[in-house]
Amino acid sequence: MKIRPILLTLLCLAAVFTAPTSAATDRGEAERLFQTGNVYYGEGRFEEAREAFEQALAFGHSPAVHFNLGNTWFQKGDAGRAILHYMRAQALRPNDPDIAANLRFVREAAGVEAPPAQPLAAFAASLPRAAWTALALGGFWTAAFAFLVFPRIARAGLLSRLTGGLALAAALTALLALAADRAHTGLGVVLAPEASLRVAPTSGSPSEATARAGEVAVVRESGERFHNVRFPDGRSGFLTREEFEPVHRR
Repeated sequence: MKIRPILLTLLCLAAVFTAPTSAATDRGEAERLFQTGNVYYGEGRFEEAREAFEQALAFGHSPAVHFNLGNTWFQKGDAGRAILHYMRAQALRPNDPDIAANLRFVREAAGVEAPPAQPLAAFAASLPRAAWTALALGGFWTAAFAFLVFPRIARAGLLSRLTGGLALAAALTALLALAADRAHTGLGVVLAPEASLRVAPTSGSPSEATARAGEVAVVRESGERFHNVRFPDGRSGFLTREEFEPVHRR
């Protein structure tokens, strides 16, 4: 009897039948926690709603969960965390009018301005980062083959130039999207009601400026305890991880 083929077949069957079941179980638990949070929110039990929504995020990030977390934090009087979760929801669903409306409303209520518009952010979010990377690499390799190799093995000058041009254009578009995605994912939100921008990453460092909850800054560098950030108006300095959190966790 050939044992190895049988074992291999059984392992393949086990993988086929157990992996989807596990994924389905996770989705079911996430949905249960999401609905539980909605019930708590409707009853005005906002702290319990927050706990349920955050537990749901352990099974995967969802624009609906982040959106409802934003609503919950706003009801709890925390504009900074509300804006943070609305921005996370918007990163996952860039063109949703409800997310944009709530984000605008909370910013107005908190008295903070939106960061400068990034026209390419929505375009970059239309595909995952891995897909843009694959398109850039594939485009450059295809262009190189079309311009350098293909004309040597076939009389297809026009076809090779056309193929190479299209591949190169696709690769450059992907690089542009990756650059826009990198700029967008480098943003973070101030969480503390009033935070001091320290001149060095130490607790006793002097401060030259302050920031308020809900303001958005670019993360220049992140350390174990501090983020080095810069705001659109030129303010810069160090904020602790309790005072500031990036929109995209790394």
